[in-house]
Amino acid sequence: MPADGTARYEVDKFISKNSLLLDGEEMAEAVVKVTSKGQLTLPVDIRDELNISEDDYLYVTEAGGLILMKKIGVDPREILNAFQRSAREIGLTRRELDRVIQEIRRAKR
Repeated sequence: MPADGTARYEVDKFISKNSLLLDGEEMAEAVVKVTSKGQLTLPVDIRDELNISEDDYLYVTEAGGLILMKKIGVDPREILNAFQRSAREIGLTRRELDRVIQEIRRAKR
């Protein structure tokens, strides 16, 4: 931290704010701190702009050193429950499902 007490943040020189804008829209910006438990607080102006509220779900991914988040409109548990119901309807057992998942994982390597 500089002697004047201000914080300095370095930004990747290959990524500019303009390169992230979509359709010329303004982009909300903030610096947030990650807690010891890996949590962070989304600033209220960003939550309001994207209509994000308590119990909403965000899809999070990493791309090129950036953390990207997108609000998703469905509880992932609902998707899992629907998948489990479908698997039961066709008679797919947990053991068979685990075997298929392992085969897919091996094929990706």
